[in-house]
Amino acid sequence: MTRDFSDVQDQCGPYKTKAESKKQRREQNKQMIAQARQRGYVVVHPDSVSVVKDAFRHWCKEQCRPYICVEMLTAQLARVFVDLKTLGTWLEMMAAPRIQPRLDTLAEPYLSRSRTQQYQPRLRWASPHVVILEEVLAEDAELAAQDLVALALEILPTNVPQPFLPQS
Repeated sequence: MTRDFSDVQDQCGPYKTKAESKKQRREQNKQMIAQARQRGYVVVHPDSVSVVKDAFRHWCKEQCRPYICVEMLTAQLARVFVDLKTLGTWLEMMAAPRIQPRLDTLAEPYLSRSRTQQYQPRLRWASPHVVILEEVLAEDAELAAQDLVALALEILPTNVPQPFLPQS
């Protein structure tokens, strides 16, 4: 006697082939990359694939833009980092000293809000071209990224492509 599994399929919905699932993931990745280009920063989650980060980093390098990434670590915490290496050597060398003094002021409200929730946030330079805001509240992470995009707009020379400001 053979069993009819149509009742199981009705409960679970239609089955997707590997090709359909792969195509859907590819479309989602393309959408995430397009959003990142529009905003000037990429948002990734623990289950995000590196393809999204790598494609956005490559685009930043081609466009002489800082690579700004929001990594959602948990539902409450995120890490925001900026890599100036994508600007190219001369822009990186020019931008880092101009950004550094303004970062403390930019980061302070986000660090303070995180401290009030008993986290231990910090702003640190991981290398001469990478700055990281660690343990910021997830709800503040994209706001911090938007502030970083705005700061880049102010600091970078006007004759190179600039990141887009997020649309309101």
